Amino acid sequence: HTLTSAYHQRSDSVIEKFNRLFDGMSAKYVGDNDINKLDEYIDRALFACRVRQHHATGKTPFYTVSGIEAKLPGDELITIINDDEEN
Repeated sequence: HTLTSAYHQRSDSVIEKFNRLFDGMSAKYVGDNDINKLDEYIDRALFACRVRQHHATGKTPFYTVSGIEAKLPGDELITIINDDEEN
């Protein structure tokens, strides 16, 4: 753990990397829409960041914090399809 100046992003590479990731994701959600509507998309963009598998650990931030994988909107459909294929 490294001590850094408060609100000095360049000295904290983890925050800087997350900010770049979040900027890209939020830009895709907002797209050509009005940037003032970012608050409508911020929860979706943050959820996408939380369920994205980390390359070094192989785990999602959601799993690391909660100990379970997040339930995604299509997960129940995949379970139903897999059950049908087994029968």
